[in-house]
Amino acid sequence: MKERRASISHIAQSIGVSVGTVSNVLNHPHRVRPQLRERVEAAIKEYGYSPNAAARALSKGHTNIIGALFFDIANPFFALAAHDMDAVVSRLGTSILYGNTEQRVDLEQAAIARMINAGIEGLIITSTGLVSKELIALSRHIPIALFAQRAAHAKLAFVSVDDYDGMRKMAHHLCEQGMERFCFIHERSDAPQHQDRWRGFCAGVAACGIDPDSIIQTWIPSPTWDDGYDAVAQVTAQNTAALPQCFVCLNDFVAIGASKALTDLGMVVGRDIAVTGFDDVPYAAVLGTPITTVKQPIAQMSQYVVHQILDVINGRSDSVQTKIFPAELVIRASA
Repeated sequence: MKERRASISHIAQSIGVSVGTVSNVLNHPHRVRPQLRERVEAAIKEYGYSPNAAARALSKGHTNIIGALFFDIANPFFALAAHDMDAVVSRLGTSILYGNTEQRVDLEQAAIARMINAGIEGLIITSTGLVSKELIALSRHIPIALFAQRAAHAKLAFVSVDDYDGMRKMAHHLCEQGMERFCFIHERSDAPQHQDRWRGFCAGVAACGIDPDSIIQTWIPSPTWDDGYDAVAQVTAQNTAALPQCFVCLNDFVAIGASKALTDLGMVVGRDIAVTGFDDVPYAAVLGTPITTVKQPIAQMSQYVVHQILDVINGRSDSVQTKIFPAELVIRASA
């Protein structure tokens, strides 16, 4: 049976260095200390590794290829972001590689390694929040920007909306409508944006005199339409005596599923029970009951982050500049 060809990731793991270090030995050896370079070269020889065509091209000059890793490109938010990023790189004559991680650390690490092996010169990533050390190490070799989330480490640049303030505004709006009983639909993730949205909502209700501990919390495995539907079905079945007055969802995709579940139960969203989302994807505005949400300026964020990465790649800037876009509450019929 033919053995599988070794990858940059295998070599890096075998000697305890970053993928970026191995990539630099292959493509920019002058950037690596002689002693460390010798260790990497010995491992490359031991594994019989030979760079692929993209890596060989990188060693001769710029590829101008950017990698973009998202949780789920089927999510309308990420699909729109990919569309807007692609419009920028197409206009500038460069390329972008996309990948999904499903919010799994192992898939995120493997996808990063594949992209480095393919010759990317910059990375845009929505991360699980659990690979900061790897990203910090890689950022010494290529420009990196976290997308649609705050970076938990000061050494990483990011482009995002103000998640905390967005959910704080949402909580204030709901309390002004006289609501007191909430169900917050969480995602099982350590991603900073999820933590910030929960903290912001708790701060908002607390400022209105409501105890955050009174909020019903339910967790879903992934931020999908189906999981939003299932979460609402379960919560309504378990709390028939005192239903929540509003289902607060971490994104619009989940909110669409939540709205459908309530409709199937014979309720009118916005009259019997409220539903809110986050992102303001176009679908949120065209439902039978349009969804109240927090707007992320997807096009502006996508264009900004691509230009920042390309500016560093092409020597027009020394580093990616963090930018936090203001959160805008969009009030519609659902709440």
